[in-house]
Amino acid sequence: MKSEVSQAWAYPIDIIEYFGMLPDHSKAQLYGAPIFAVSFLKIFDEKTTRFIFDLLLMSHSISSLRDIEGIKETLRTLLKIQMIEKKGDNIYLDASFRRSLMEGFCILKMEKHYKSTGKGLEIDENESNGKFEAILRSIVNREYRIQAFGIGEVLMFGGLLRKDRNITNRGFEFLLKTKKEQLWCLVLLSLKYFLRSVEEEIYALEALFELSTKTIETAHHQDGRMDGRLLKYLEALGILRVCGERLAIGRSFVQLFEASERNRREFIIVETNNKIYAYTNSEYEKSVIHLFCNVSVSLPNLIKGSITEESVNVAFDKGITGKQIIHFLEASVKPGSLPPAITSQIMIWESKRNRIFMVPGYIYSNFLNLSDYQRVLEFCTERSYLIESDVGKRMIVVKLEGHELVREFIKTIL
Repeated sequence: MKSEVSQAWAYPIDIIEYFGMLPDHSKAQLYGAPIFAVSFLKIFDEKTTRFIFDLLLMSHSISSLRDIEGIKETLRTLLKIQMIEKKGDNIYLDASFRRSLMEGFCILKMEKHYKSTGKGLEIDENESNGKFEAILRSIVNREYRIQAFGIGEVLMFGGLLRKDRNITNRGFEFLLKTKKEQLWCLVLLSLKYFLRSVEEEIYALEALFELSTKTIETAHHQDGRMDGRLLKYLEALGILRVCGERLAIGRSFVQLFEASERNRREFIIVETNNKIYAYTNSEYEKSVIHLFCNVSVSLPNLIKGSITEESVNVAFDKGITGKQIIHFLEASVKPGSLPPAITSQIMIWESKRNRIFMVPGYIYSNFLNLSDYQRVLEFCTERSYLIESDVGKRMIVVKLEGHELVREFIKTIL
């Protein structure tokens, strides 16, 4: 376990970003494992999964893909994790991943790391959900302490909490993610925190992805190679239960590999007049609503408020972006019911804040003729020294690092 938990892990805490940053040989090792290849399909949305199956049967020319809705995002995702490659004008599935996928489909029993005992191991889902809810409450309320193994250390390591347990900007971003995204974030952080090498991470990932093929509340013998602290932490997350050499996955573990649509919790109604109604008794969900809303009524099971420029500016000051607010709302309302006017207004308020910015620099003005002005402007532009220019006023603003060179250049032309 790392001794310094105050230094945050600097990398993205998203499953796709994580895989994109793995060394090539590590990705090749995972893509060459049939059990992993089959399980890995579960993390993608329906469109991406369908496209992978299409590539499994035949390659596609780039020109034939242009009219497919959302194809750019799909290609961007798969290229990031090197699952596809471009040869000439065609797109192909990675050869190793393709072989593993075909082989994996033919495996009747996926039992490399875990073997079924044929017996049950009961998991209290209310207790599991309570564990995760407690973790979220500990993030939004520094006075709310939980004693679960490793949770506080991982939250600090991930930069979600400071050493004094106050929430960070990154923590606010985390609160606006879906439960699936939050779970993956905490799982990936634990791999970085508890394990000592990329090789150990690869082994743990392959074992975890194999667990996604198992039945809920069915006991399995583990091979004993998984780090015991990591298993204890995952149990504290509420996604599995460990009993000696046996373990079983719970409903929350399955949510890691389910489409986001199946994990939706539709508890918010947003009206075109910026009014928002949240039907919840969760302290965590109430705290999230308070991040970007002016709350006027707060009852045990209902919060009523409004989304205003003032309220979203408070969120922006915390490092939250307009896209993150919209993402949270879209994941919490009935599909397609978030008024487009609301999303547009949030983005307008955010862009309004970005109109004015401060950059240290030097102003050059009072050029005697347009020719001299244009020569200096060209000099600054070619060397990326230019901040702003106004041809009407014959004014140029340059960066601090370019000031001396620009001044010397002006001396040579005068």
